[in-house]
Amino acid sequence: MFTEWKNAKIIISCRPEYFDEGSRERFWPKENGKKGFQELTLTPFLRAEIDQYIKKYADYYSKKNDSQLSWNADRYIQEINTIPQIEELVCNPVLLKITLNILPELRKRGTSQINRIVLYEEFIKKWFERAQERLQKIQLKPKEKEEFNRLINEDKESFTKHCLQFGKNFAFEMFVNNNKVVIDYDPINEEIKSNWARFLGDEDVKLRLIRFSMPLFRRGNQYWFFHKSLRDYLISCALLDSLKDSPQATLFNMQSIIPEPAIQQFLAEQVQQMPEYEQPLFDFIEYSKRNPNIQIASANAITILSRASIQLPLNLNNIRIPGADLSNRVFIYSQFEKADLNKVNFQNAKLQSANFEDASLRDANLQNTSLQDVNLTGADLQGANLQGANLQNANLEGASLQDANLTDANLSDANLQGTKLRGSNLNYIKF
Repeated sequence: MFTEWKNAKIIISCRPEYFDEGSRERFWPKENGKKGFQELTLTPFLRAEIDQYIKKYADYYSKKNDSQLSWNADRYIQEINTIPQIEELVCNPVLLKITLNILPELRKRGTSQINRIVLYEEFIKKWFERAQERLQKIQLKPKEKEEFNRLINEDKESFTKHCLQFGKNFAFEMFVNNNKVVIDYDPINEEIKSNWARFLGDEDVKLRLIRFSMPLFRRGNQYWFFHKSLRDYLISCALLDSLKDSPQATLFNMQSIIPEPAIQQFLAEQVQQMPEYEQPLFDFIEYSKRNPNIQIASANAITILSRASIQLPLNLNNIRIPGADLSNRVFIYSQFEKADLNKVNFQNAKLQSANFEDASLRDANLQNTSLQDVNLTGADLQGANLQGANLQNANLEGASLQDANLTDANLSDANLQGTKLRGSNLNYIKF
């Protein structure tokens, strides 16, 4: 096909995933080959460019004879500005256009609040609907046609359901496999039972059709979602789907979400909007008191509930939540007796009058934490960071603070009887 374009100087494409290294040679000029070939990639839109695009979009579609555009440019800009963290999505021209396409429809349906979750959900659904329409229009091979008919004939939304499930499974596999964003898959060198073959192999016709319909980029042997936020959103959906599973089988217990604030935020927003998710998360925390094997799930659960600003019970004795992120939260009068709080992030938290008797807080981050009147009797705080913490009138009797950082901490009127301080940093402490 390319040889027919005798005088072509520039070729513009929005589908770079279809060009592997071999296909690029087809674009080389005959005169000087590779030396005469140059490839350029457009950078994401800036805020001013987003506004400019919206104005041109509204102007163009308002002039079409069959235009059903009900919003002008100012209305689009106003609506987009009300959606938190939307700019990282609409800086992509393709995603911006789809956003402009679905926003009026959402409002028309009476959606009272347009937020990120609603937008992502509608965007994914719209993407798969358009993929289905595209497959219906192109000429498929007989086996592909047969399999496609099976996919669409189960029920009205069966094709979308199959695609969505594939997307969730693929995204979560990326997450548990070293939190990958880009997948390298070489069918020649991969083992037959490779985890990626069940997503990226070509032998299964159904698999090929679904993968073709996914919002994925492909370049050579590399695959990735064309925006990381789509991957993170699908991971959050897969995690919430697994809440119906047993504590041991749930995906929540397979991988910590603590290093991924974006996934945490998607989960927190969905829990805020769908309260039915709250109880299973509370159950993980409760189960951890009796079962040490679900501490990943319990740490993930309490992190999400805290990020969603959902009130936690005062009685948290014996819970196991190592590594959880509870920074900037309020736990006044909370009970953490004999709890496993190793490596928990309590930075800037308010913990006045809380009970940490015999709790394990090894390597915990308590920087700038309010710990006035807390009970830390017998607590293990080895290696903890208490820099700038306020421990006024705290009971540290018999506590271990070996190798802890107490720089700038306030220990006035604190009970330090029997406290182990060997190796700790005591610079600029206030007694």
